[in-house]
Amino acid sequence: MSPSMALNNPIHILFLTKWYPTAADPMLGLFVKKHAQAATAAGYRVTVVYLTQLQHPEGKRKEFNNEGLLTEYIYYLNGGSGIGQIFQQMRTWEMAMRKVLRRQGKPDLIHAHILTRQAFLGWWLGLGWHIPFIVTEHWSRYYPENHQFSGAFRKHLTRWIIKRAAAVTVVSQRLAHAMHHQKLDFEPFILPNVVDTNLFRPSSQKSSSRTIVS
Repeated sequence: MSPSMALNNPIHILFLTKWYPTAADPMLGLFVKKHAQAATAAGYRVTVVYLTQLQHPEGKRKEFNNEGLLTEYIYYLNGGSGIGQIFQQMRTWEMAMRKVLRRQGKPDLIHAHILTRQAFLGWWLGLGWHIPFIVTEHWSRYYPENHQFSGAFRKHLTRWIIKRAAAVTVVSQRLAHAMHHQKLDFEPFILPNVVDTNLFRPSSQKSSSRTIVS
């Protein structure tokens, strides 16, 4: 069903993300919010849930924002480390999901941004709610020059989650190649980051040098 066929009942997508802009850092994960805004512009209803260890400049513990079809639930955690931090995150996620179900209703699709923990949560929720989950990867850690995709458990869990996702999208073909080089087996769908063409346009002058950013 296309959004145009469901104007009175748009498809509801739940975004789970590792990074997202907040009052504490308005630039962190801005590209994820741009994806959410692009989805709502296409007629989908998007709910974003994001937990952060950053502290709100005014000491707030949570934020609720609504921009048309886009709804954001942002939770500022107490910090901490170890087991205490894990339990705090689990309690907050449980509270957030209950609130989403009560206020926004059950989603039709879970869209996890940035592997691996948010995608695992997406799989778990999708299993319980009997709905599909998909993954979009933005992170450049898979490039061999970055040396950030390491650890046997991390690699195993990432491969395990990818096999269970209904679809995996990446923001560039180069990133897809890097992930395949790391033995992550999936059929990539390219979903580029959003660019405001009113602000950014290709230069009319050609340059002999190139800078790779993704």
